[in-house]
Amino acid sequence: MVVVVDTCSLHRLVVYYLPFDKDGALLSLLEKQFTSRQMMMTDLVYTECQRMDKGIILERMPFLKDAGFKKGLIKTEDLVPNKKLLNYVNEQFTIRSKFNNLPIEQQQIQKEAYFRSGDFSLVYCAYHTKQGLSTGLFPEDLMILTDESTNENGPSCFKKVPNCCKLLGVDSINIQAYLEDITEGKLRFILQQEKE
Repeated sequence: MVVVVDTCSLHRLVVYYLPFDKDGALLSLLEKQFTSRQMMMTDLVYTECQRMDKGIILERMPFLKDAGFKKGLIKTEDLVPNKKLLNYVNEQFTIRSKFNNLPIEQQQIQKEAYFRSGDFSLVYCAYHTKQGLSTGLFPEDLMILTDESTNENGPSCFKKVPNCCKLLGVDSINIQAYLEDITEGKLRFILQQEKE
């Protein structure tokens, strides 16, 4: 399983899991996941990680700051939405009740901001996976790693990442399920062992 991770999953990881990783076993496993490209990140998500919570994600996962790691980021300049994906955004990914109530100029501003967001970069990866487009960027078994809820709340005019993935027919997974998978169900044991 290859995953592309979002910012909120990484934030949850460093706040709720890594503080219990006393011997660094989980951190080392995560570094291996990234190094082997089993876990991937877009440059837009990386930028969000730099800004979120005073850069706590990069501080607690120092390997993310390495120059070699940055070279392996999925570059969003390569992610140009085609007409079909633009139609998905316009017709299925917008929350119509919010979006339609905005003036036309504001709708365009919202859409442009969405295209520059980490969330859209994940949706783009999911779209390419589902369409089987031969870009060579994404494997067929790609999943989106997101801890976003499916509840549409807040001011955004766009649906949450898990909802967009569902509309595309691409699986998403949350951080707890992912960690259980990569530790072969031994996450609790690993963290408990290290506390002793």
